[in-house]
Order: sequence, then C-alpha cells, then structure tokens
Amino acid sequence: NHNRLKGGLYDGEPRMKLPDGSPLYQYSQGGMAEYSVVPAFGTYKMPKEVEAMGTDTAIVGCALFTAYGAVKNAGFVEPGMTVAVFGAGGVGMNVMQVCRAFGASNIIAVDLDGEKLAFAKDSMGA
Repeated sequence: NHNRLKGGLYDGEPRMKLPDGSPLYQYSQGGMAEYSVVPAFGTYKMPKEVEAMGTDTAIVGCALFTAYGAVKNAGFVEPGMTVAVFGAGGVGMNVMQVCRAFGASNIIAVDLDGEKLAFAKDSMGA
C-alpha cells in the first residue's frame, strides 16, 4: 500500500478533503509546502541543545541524499580523484560537498549561472 501510488498516507487514507467532502489525493512530497500532512514517523523534533542555540534550522532533504547516493553508488568517487559537477543547484552543491567528504582533490563546477559558480568556488571548494 504505497502512498505515492495511491495518493494517501501510509494507512491508505487521504487526510485532506475538497469542499464537497470528496478526498483530495496527494503526492507524498511536501518539502516546499508551507504546510504538509505527514506520518508521525516522518517527523523529527529538534534537540533542546539546538533550540537553545537560537539558530535557524533547515531540512536535510532530498538534495543531500540524492547527492550522497549519486557520489557513492554511481560516481564511485575515491580520494585524490578529480570530478566535474554539471549543475550548481541544490543537488549539485551537495554533490560537491559529498565529493569533498569522499576525498576528491579537485572539483570542477559547471553551470551557466555565474553567481552559482562563484558560490561553488567560494563555499564548496570547487
């Protein structure tokens, strides 16, 4: 009973309704939404130590995990390698970070956007 195929949550039931009372089916992606209905096991309470720091927090979402999977399972990055990352958006920036963590010695960022390239060079080690 996979929610992405049926438009409900993991118990198969949609939580949202249209004005006429009929179900409003959803895809299980809500990372960019202002509000989202998620199962309890899909949430995480920030530790009190993080809250006490008074800092903002961010969701570690699909860009990081997609990047990790790409570097580990498809790129097979090893220490000392030179890599080129095509696209310096959310996934690409995370690919650069993961490549660095895996020991890549040279990271070449490729993108049409000069601001993204500057950020990749200044902050991501490209």
